[in-house]
Amino acid sequence: MPTINRPGWMIHGVPRGLLGRLSRLATAAQLSLLSLLGAAAVLLELL
Repeated sequence: MPTINRPGWMIHGVPRGLLGRLSRLATAAQLSLLSLLGAAAVLLELL
């Protein structure tokens, strides 16, 4: 499948909606990782 160079619609052959979903997933993963690290730090402080 060839890459369609239509600005705003596709970036490197990947639909923009998919890209947005991936970035949102990455952000959520980072946030959950940060909260997990914070919880681990708090637990270590309590021990």
